[in-house]
Amino acid sequence: MSVSLVIPTRNQHDILDRALRSIADAERTHPSAEFADGASALDIVVVDNQSDDATSQAYLAELPACAKSFGLSGVRVLPYHQPFNYADINNRAAQQANSDVLCFLNNDVEVLSADWLITLQAEALKPTQGCVGPLLYFPNQTVQHAGVVMGMGTVAGHAYVGLHQASVKGHPYFQQSRAVTAVTGACLAIKRTTFMEVGQFDTELAVAFNDIDLCLKVQQAGYQNVFLPHIELLHHESLSRGKGIKNGPAKQRHKREIQRMRKRWGQGVEADPHWVVSNGDNPKDSHNADKAYRTTRRRRFLKSITEDYLHKDLLEQ
Repeated sequence: MSVSLVIPTRNQHDILDRALRSIADAERTHPSAEFADGASALDIVVVDNQSDDATSQAYLAELPACAKSFGLSGVRVLPYHQPFNYADINNRAAQQANSDVLCFLNNDVEVLSADWLITLQAEALKPTQGCVGPLLYFPNQTVQHAGVVMGMGTVAGHAYVGLHQASVKGHPYFQQSRAVTAVTGACLAIKRTTFMEVGQFDTELAVAFNDIDLCLKVQQAGYQNVFLPHIELLHHESLSRGKGIKNGPAKQRHKREIQRMRKRWGQGVEADPHWVVSNGDNPKDSHNADKAYRTTRRRRFLKSITEDYLHKDLLEQ
């Protein structure tokens, strides 16, 4: 069975280079593809979204050959000559990949777990599994992603954001794989057949929530989305594109994307079947939990999920 990495990028070639070299380091000890002449044949599709920096253009032009020097012989660069649309970029790259598993990956990540890809691949290939995602840390060693919780914020939010790595090791939530409603597209593995079955990413969700929408479609199709806490990556979030949503067209676009998610999924973005909210209530009391959930959703999420939310698996532990 084979896997393809899909990595969108624009300028800032140093960020992409760091990600690729961390992938190469992992491939040396835990190869996910055949080796030839000391290099991994892992299929990596780098999608260049109109890089206009001369140094980055030169880097990308030489990347397929250059990558062989640090251990990756299967790198190819696919140009995308249109305004940024994360969904369309990844859809087009997926159509160029022939592997059994697709792994959508941000260019601003670094691999920490050497067995990351073979583990994601094996999990994604299970017949019942849909989207599979790992634990992501910020550079300051706090959690950036540990699964997605529907109903947090405007549509959804990440679990346990801000929890320090030292606290993760002994926390019950992180002791085993968990079924979740969604995982982040910053690192998301899925069977190619499943991705095509559910209609790929929604191109009307150009920037936000396209990964969440994909996961909801996959779940609706009968598959289970999974968070793997023992696979770790570092995520320098939005380094290559910035934070994005502030004013003007970007803000209006974001509002449209929120409206599209609410219209399509309704109650699916109001509450999460895998989580309850305690807020001082007994989390085993579903009435209180649901009431707390609705109350919590109306306020801005400013503190860690550890204070408010509890994965339902933990109620039985």
